[in-house]
Amino acid sequence: MPEVNVLVAVTAVVVVGLVVWVAAVLLTAKEPWARPATPAPKPGDVDGDVSASSSDRGDA
Repeated sequence: MPEVNVLVAVTAVVVVGLVVWVAAVLLTAKEPWARPATPAPKPGDVDGDVSASSSDRGDA
C-alpha cells in the first residue's frame, strides 16, 4: 500500500511546516507582554464623564 506511505510523508511535511511557521511567527512577534501594563484608570479619574440626558434614555 504505497498510498499509506505517501499520506504519512505528506502529513509529516505539513506538520513540520506548521511548526516552523509557528516558531517564525513567535520569534518575529512584537512582544506586548514584555512591556509593563498600564495602570487601569480609577473610577474618579475619568475625564469628560457626561451623564445621559433624558432624550438619550428614551424618557419623554
